[in-house]
Amino acid sequence: MSSSSVIILKSFDGETIEVEENVVYHSKLIERVCRTIEMNPRIVPLFNVRYNILAKVIDFMKHETEPLMTANGGDVRRSFHAHFLDDVDNDMMAAHYMGVESLENYLVGAVQRNFNQNDVNSIGGYFAIP
Repeated sequence: MSSSSVIILKSFDGETIEVEENVVYHSKLIERVCRTIEMNPRIVPLFNVRYNILAKVIDFMKHETEPLMTANGGDVRRSFHAHFLDDVDNDMMAAHYMGVESLENYLVGAVQRNFNQNDVNSIGGYFAIP
C-alpha cells in the first residue's frame, strides 16, 4: 500500500471524510479495519463517532504526521496543541474508541493539568458531585 492511498471514513451521522492512509493509521481501529477490507475505495464506517468529532480527531492525526519543528525552529505541535483544547469537549472519547494513542495521552495530560490547577470543589463541580 502506498502512502498516497486514500481511506474514506464515514461518521455515525453519515458524513464522509477522505484521508490519506498514512494519517489514518494513527488509529489502531482504522488500521485493523483497513487490513480486512479488500474493496476499493475503502470505506470505514465509524458507528460511534459523529462527524464534528471525527473531523477534530483527523485534524489531530494530520498534525501528528508533520515534522516537530519548522524551518525557523518553531514547535509546530506545541502551537497546534495550545489551540486544540479550545474546541475539545467530552465527546473526544472517540480518541479512545478509535485507538488514537497520541491523542488519548494528550487529552489525559490536559485533564490532569486542569485538575492540578483547580481546588476540590471545582473538580467536584466538573463531575456534578455536590
